[in-house]
Amino acid sequence: MYKSLNAESLGISGRPNELIELALTYKFRGLDLNAETWSRGREQAAMFLKSANIRVGGFDLPVRLSAEEAEYKQDLAALNDVAEITSSLDCTNCTAVIAPYCEHRAYHEDFEFHRERLTEVAEQLKPFGIRLGLGFRAPIASRAAYETQFISSYQTLMALVQTVVSDNVGVCLDVWHWHVSGASLEEIKGIGVDLITAVRLADAPADVSMDSITESQRLVPGSTGVVPNAGVLKWLNEMDYSGPVSAYCHGDQFTGTNRNKTVAEIAETLDALMNPAEEEAAEDLSVEEAVAS
Repeated sequence: MYKSLNAESLGISGRPNELIELALTYKFRGLDLNAETWSRGREQAAMFLKSANIRVGGFDLPVRLSAEEAEYKQDLAALNDVAEITSSLDCTNCTAVIAPYCEHRAYHEDFEFHRERLTEVAEQLKPFGIRLGLGFRAPIASRAAYETQFISSYQTLMALVQTVVSDNVGVCLDVWHWHVSGASLEEIKGIGVDLITAVRLADAPADVSMDSITESQRLVPGSTGVVPNAGVLKWLNEMDYSGPVSAYCHGDQFTGTNRNKTVAEIAETLDALMNPAEEEAAEDLSVEEAVAS
């Protein structure tokens, strides 16, 4: 597995070359892309990434899944260009986070609606070697205003994943949302590593109930230990997971912080979580040096 910089989740914006420079400076091997990045010039962004030897860790699906048919088909047609460029940069995954509510359809109708569209999207990505990872939003606050609830737990997500008719559909494992939805570490392991397309990490406050938590309380992973990020990464390492790992925090906690300092903190945090043995060895060495002096 390798660390990939998701600048958007940290509240960081900039031109592609600026984001690439941040990734290079703090030794990220990947850079997650969003629609805003691509809107500033897909070809130019691809050129910068290739020259920097930075791969696309992943990108969010630029298709409005719940849109009217004409808008959906327009997005689907444009997806080919994005998929072609990202696949040339060794990108193997795209993420679609499913809304946790239904606006215009009953649950069973919305389930079939999404199953059909996700199958179509996945089949369009397949020739480029790109997998479609599905995610969900767990907090009650994200769906409380809607009468009909939809995909908001790991059980409902897995039901959807298993019914999409395409073999390149998997799970974007956002450990924070899985934890908020009530999933244990053993249940997370039950996904099976082969289904995981990308991993997103964040922590949660120790004094907040999962019934009242909001996405603004996505903290730096490892900062409280409430969410089992370290346990998940240990398991992924044992299973030889080779995909991207991103810190996916809420940008509000970095307000007023220099973006270099923010990315440096995230890089250090991910290194400590992903390579605990190396961090412990470095600490032991520092202690030995201090004693010797």
